[in-house]
Amino acid sequence: YEVPDNLNYDFMKEYSSILSLPLIHYGIIFPLAVAGILFSLTRWHRYLLLYLIILSYVIFLMLFFITSRYRIPIAPYLILFASFALFSLVRFAKERNYNAIVLFFLIFIFAFLFSNIVPEEEKKRFEAQSHDSLGSAYYQANERDAATREFEYAIFLLPANPGISNNLAWVYAESGSNLEKAGELSRFAVRTQPKNVEFLNTLAFVYFKMGRLKESKALLKKALALEPENARVRKRLKNLKKGRFL
Repeated sequence: YEVPDNLNYDFMKEYSSILSLPLIHYGIIFPLAVAGILFSLTRWHRYLLLYLIILSYVIFLMLFFITSRYRIPIAPYLILFASFALFSLVRFAKERNYNAIVLFFLIFIFAFLFSNIVPEEEKKRFEAQSHDSLGSAYYQANERDAATREFEYAIFLLPANPGISNNLAWVYAESGSNLEKAGELSRFAVRTQPKNVEFLNTLAFVYFKMGRLKESKALLKKALALEPENARVRKRLKNLKKGRFL
């Protein structure tokens, strides 16, 4: 399983014919590379430079950038050791070195489990975030129905997420449908992050749609007190006096 960074690899496979192909991914390369590195240690002096490149880069990442996409520069070196592992396995088979073969698979299985097992709840969270991002993209493209579907599925996967709750509340309020549900979602988001101006703005919009103008105005004033230079909140306060919000 590829833990998402800025994009979810497993999610994007649903929308890409190339990514959906049975390509060799990092979850296979990494355990093979671990096996290759360990089996190469008998001739460590020949591969010392490669060890140092990988080790120094991994230490650098751990200190500064704990994100998966930054591992790309060491991928070629890992592929080299993964190839060495496969070459060693073939050699062990030809030599009928069964102890080495067993050791190879023990190393591979341990490294595979280490790099691929992710709790189901985490997978669900990553998937929900991807649907939320897709919903935002649909919203920006003015495809409101598609955006609503994505936000609804995201909140189904991750009900206690304030950001997704806020997004779904906004599209519900904008369409004028499910206003009670929009209020429930938006109030949850505000309770979770009471100083989040965007969340306050959404709840103000929901209350406006419900006809609760005093409460809407109070929320906008609270948002403005938190961010006095927020031009959008100022504009919406002025609009409220004219009987409109946006």
